Amino acid sequence: MDALLNNFFNIEIFQQVFPFLLRGLTVTIGLSALVIPVGLIGGLAVALLATQSSSRTVRTLIAVYVDVFRALPPLVLLIFIYFGFPFLNIDLPKLMAVALGFLLNNAAYYGEIFRACRKARWRLQDRRALRAAKPWFTSSSRRPCAMYSPTCSATALKWSS
Repeated sequence: MDALLNNFFNIEIFQQVFPFLLRGLTVTIGLSALVIPVGLIGGLAVALLATQSSSRTVRTLIAVYVDVFRALPPLVLLIFIYFGFPFLNIDLPKLMAVALGFLLNNAAYYGEIFRACRKARWRLQDRRALRAAKPWFTSSSRRPCAMYSPTCSATALKWSS
């Protein structure tokens, strides 16, 4: 039991390592405060280009970008950027390389989320328009009738009990 406590709950080692952990926490919070808002803006731009562009080439390039950067694990992307950019004579600071990697990854994910939401919203609006055009009461769909027609709600409640 003493060996377990000494290996996993050693207070002296924790006191030595705690300043490094605290520094890592502050860097992580700062990086998150930078990358998440910029990734949201980048994702919104990606989604708008994917849905609003009339050019098929732009939509295809956006789809390839989203597929590639969602498929790459963030750690692999960070390694490509940090160690690959010096071969292109681009020397990025460590924090900038991490921010760029997470920005590309987050923009791809957020862009796909925003694009799907926009597509689903239009599909939902189309369904609502079709339901509004249907007669209020049909014998095949009793429950949706209760949601859209106040005159049918008592009948639907009687059938549901």
